[in-house]
Amino acid sequence: MASVNQREKNSQPKSNKKLVIRLLWLVVAAAVFGFALVPLYNVLCSVTGLNGKTNNTADLSKTVVDKNRLVTVEFTSTV
Repeated sequence: MASVNQREKNSQPKSNKKLVIRLLWLVVAAAVFGFALVPLYNVLCSVTGLNGKTNNTADLSKTVVDKNRLVTVEFTSTV
């Protein structure tokens, strides 16, 4: 009976160490994945044109300013 208890005590730190190593790898993998998402998102947006992140600019050469239009600006001071 004493040898079984002794064996369980000896195997416990090894399994704890193995668990800690696995959890640390999980944390590192999550951090790397989080940092890798930004460039992947930029590539996805440039390929698909989602979220307005395209390199296309508006063609303003054909626009005409309407000088007869009246613009009213109203300021409010609500808090």
